[in-house]
Amino acid sequence: MLARPIKTAAACFALMLLGACASRGGEQEVAINTVPPGAICEVERAGLAMGRIESTPGVIAVKPEREGLTIACRKQGFIKTIFFDKAEPANGLSNGGIGFAMNAIAGQKWAYPSPVTITLLKPVAGY
Repeated sequence: MLARPIKTAAACFALMLLGACASRGGEQEVAINTVPPGAICEVERAGLAMGRIESTPGVIAVKPEREGLTIACRKQGFIKTIFFDKAEPANGLSNGGIGFAMNAIAGQKWAYPSPVTITLLKPVAGY
């Protein structure tokens, strides 16, 4: 008689742990750093503006989707640098696909690597 409540409690506990592995649907914060700091960075996805950081380091909140983010950073005295932050499956293989399934249920199938560090280069004389 006591075995059934214990099994039920164990099953509920396991489901709670699985839920903790999944991210909630909605926005993800992507931290953007530049070397040197103090750059202006504009973020786009599929040609649409997603936001702007006035001075790095900074954070932008975006809803993760399959398309990657294009991050263009510029600073006085440095070459404009464009970085592509590729979307990855959210928790896809790290736990046998369970996290991916839980994220799919929660509405979040994709995630962007964060933080991103972009190195700005000085122009070379003569070019």
